Amino acid sequence: MNTRLLHASTLAVVALGAGCTAAALVATARYGPGYASDAVTYLSVARSLAAGEGFQAHWGPYVQWPPLFPSLMAAAEALGASAMAAARWLNALCYGAAVVVTAALMRRAVPSRRFVVWGALAAAGSLPLLQMAVKAETEALFTLLVVLFAGATARYLRRPSWNTVAAMALAAAAACLQRYAGVWLVGSGIGAVVLRPLLMRGSPRFSWKKRLLQAAFAAGASLPLGGWLVRNWVVTGAFTGRAASSAHPEHHLSQSVAALADVLTGWVVPPLGPVWARGLLVLGALSLAAAAACWYGRCVSLPEAPEDPPSGRRSVRWAAAGLVGAYLPFIVLAATVEASSLPSRRLLAPVFPLVVLLAAAGLDALARRLPSAASGPSWAQRAFVVLCFAWLCYPLALSGAYVAVRADIGGGGYNTDAWQTSETARWLRAHALDDAPVRSNERSALYFLTKAAPPGREARAGADGYYLVCFDNPKRARLHPRRLIEQWAWLAPGVEAEALDVSPVPDRWPAQRCFDSSLSRASRRVTEVAALADGTVYRVAY
Repeated sequence: MNTRLLHASTLAVVALGAGCTAAALVATARYGPGYASDAVTYLSVARSLAAGEGFQAHWGPYVQWPPLFPSLMAAAEALGASAMAAARWLNALCYGAAVVVTAALMRRAVPSRRFVVWGALAAAGSLPLLQMAVKAETEALFTLLVVLFAGATARYLRRPSWNTVAAMALAAAAACLQRYAGVWLVGSGIGAVVLRPLLMRGSPRFSWKKRLLQAAFAAGASLPLGGWLVRNWVVTGAFTGRAASSAHPEHHLSQSVAALADVLTGWVVPPLGPVWARGLLVLGALSLAAAAACWYGRCVSLPEAPEDPPSGRRSVRWAAAGLVGAYLPFIVLAATVEASSLPSRRLLAPVFPLVVLLAAAGLDALARRLPSAASGPSWAQRAFVVLCFAWLCYPLALSGAYVAVRADIGGGGYNTDAWQTSETARWLRAHALDDAPVRSNERSALYFLTKAAPPGREARAGADGYYLVCFDNPKRARLHPRRLIEQWAWLAPGVEAEALDVSPVPDRWPAQRCFDSSLSRASRRVTEVAALADGTVYRVAY
């Protein structure tokens, strides 16, 4: 690859990353990034840190998630910026940076420039990455750290050194402090260090240097998270604030596998029909393509870039395959054994760039086995490339629809028209309920929209009761105008349930559910303070 072409391709990749960042900023321009209950917790912790109150959420000590993301938001708050604006820009920049790093890895892993371009466009136009960039969640930065860890691991597999081990440990440690799922990177890194002689056809003989590298990585990657977990134990008596539920798993293994297959097939084909049918369709198409290539083809040797020897290509592929192969069983077992969330787009988004990289490498290898012409690519190879690029219309259309919807109604969660124009929230902002505790069936919305932190079930000293704020239909953030659903439903039946965050919910949230079930309603005096269009405020006296 000549210098001029290399510079042009580098500028194109940077421009692609900048376009991704711009798309995320456009989608969050109305009210800001999407804020659900988790994001509201990060916001409250950031404000507490900036005020010098430590890691305190609006509901109590912050232990359920690692500290990196709210700490970055707090740093912006302490410097005079808004924590909400910091989350918006941070996730948008991480989205663009993840695409740039993924494209750089593809240039090392995929010999064909056509499929490097295909992979870069597939990563840039992916709905999973865009959704995480639009929300004030931890996945955008976590995804960037995963891709950086993959690049550092590939460098270690190619040429071990203390610098590459330090880069791996730094990325893994930061990922662990961003999400607890980062422990998967620690295990994967140890496996890469141990298995390198087998993966890269090196010498398996014993070496003290290798043992020291293993120990250095394990210590550097896990000690920061270990310190945070010790702090949690001292503060709350639990490492993550949640009791283990392995004795009574919430999900069966079959449910976890089905959810995983649902997400993976949804990346390839529209969500039409049952998941097993989509799985058979994807596997059948891949099997037919592979069989046709093996039947007709022969391996075509294309020129390789002199600065990218085959060993470097193999190291990137091994790193990506190892991380994806370790992560998928990890989240399935976590959902089955620890009763955590089922595999979803949010949980699988961090490995999406690596899946695209492996797909680009696989498609390139498949194209090389198709019949070739002496003067260049044959008609079969050209047709295959055209079909691959035509498939990009599916993810790009989904992403374009998502940006249009978010730019119209808000970034999601409590930053949507339905919540920002709430009459109940507007009334609460105008009336300070500071003479008694405030409870609500949607405490995160109460804090986010009014900055009033309901104390849960703890009664304020001297108070003879509390205020009860009942929002009608607290899941209104997931209800979008029907015109938007109809406008974009042509993409695929059922797309609104995933891409547009729409789910069927009851029209009204019964106010009776807001009351403490441990006491009968008859034993208390309940006075209606305000009856509003989308909620009711009560004064409850003991």
